[in-house]
Amino acid sequence: MREMPLIPETLRALHTKALGGDAWSQTQMGYHYHVGDLVPQDHRLALYWYEMAAAQHYAHAVYNIGLLYASSKVLGLDLKKSAAFYRKAHGLGSVSATREFARCYQEGWGVEVDYAEAIRLFTQASEKGDSAAKVQLGYMMEHGLGQEPDATGAFDFYEEAALLDNPWGMANMALSLYYATGVTKDYSKASVWARRAADAGNRSAQRLMGVMHQNGNGVIKDYEEAFRYYKLSADSDYALAQLDVGLMYEKGVGVEQSFSSAFHYYLMSCSHGNVSATRALAGLMDNGNGTEMDKFKATEFYIKVGLSGDHEVQRALGARFERTGFARTGIDLIESYAWYNVSAASGNEGAINGRTDVEAKLKPAEITLAHKRSRELLAEIEAKKAKK
Repeated sequence: MREMPLIPETLRALHTKALGGDAWSQTQMGYHYHVGDLVPQDHRLALYWYEMAAAQHYAHAVYNIGLLYASSKVLGLDLKKSAAFYRKAHGLGSVSATREFARCYQEGWGVEVDYAEAIRLFTQASEKGDSAAKVQLGYMMEHGLGQEPDATGAFDFYEEAALLDNPWGMANMALSLYYATGVTKDYSKASVWARRAADAGNRSAQRLMGVMHQNGNGVIKDYEEAFRYYKLSADSDYALAQLDVGLMYEKGVGVEQSFSSAFHYYLMSCSHGNVSATRALAGLMDNGNGTEMDKFKATEFYIKVGLSGDHEVQRALGARFERTGFARTGIDLIESYAWYNVSAASGNEGAINGRTDVEAKLKPAEITLAHKRSRELLAEIEAKKAKK
């Protein structure tokens, strides 16, 4: 047994029972070290106590070991070990483990993706009253994972979870009511469930409340209140809300205009891969709003947007490489033609005209190179689409 640190007075009775072999007390000691409650966080000590209880086939301790291996950088992330412990805890009757083992099959965490097995396990957990499993069943049904899409059936599962006070059940129910997904549109009911979920800290519901206040749907139009909700969601690291906050700061809607704050939130959203935020960020760099003007860097960000399939930005990139030289390579007519050509494939009239103008400036050999570059860009765009 490893040397233990000093135990605070509030945990001494629990610690004594744990040393005496009580599995529940051992699990509780592990939990305190797991989350850093009343003692310094120490995942190795958490694992020690969980393993003591797990040796007695205590299901919750086995489940918590699975959680540790799914998230602990100290122990080293090991999704295969995590799934194995969820499987064992599921066999010992842990409903939470049944749900998390289902997630492993849903997401491919430590096991091969198997939607049928995920649905089977989620159903088991749901039938035992697990509200989070109901949310996942709704999600899989809504998105047609392992089955035909069924938005109405999904709403029923979200409602069941919501009635059990699950914040994600309430949030997804509100989203369904707001966007008429599987149910008749009802802004008033959507606002009730969104507010409840938002008050419980659900970032998706907080953003929806922002959308409703910004548009006056189901609630009073109030830009300041919209900003408040968007910021709550954004500060929970939700990319869509970070974009919303950035837009409101940039335009000065619901909050005092601040380009630097807009840049900050766009950058956070961009780090999550949000294409609209990347485009907005490039715009600020291009004009020197909220950050030092850097047209070269702006071009690099516009390229990211162009590769996402934005045809208008593709056209604009053609223009940048043709006339402005706002790239580190300077004016590059081959690159210009390639971007115009990619955009023109969508029927963009400006790109078609731009391509014609650039073609007149190129030699036959250069046009051949430009077409090759177009194919490279299109291949990269398709590869990005395939990853989504």
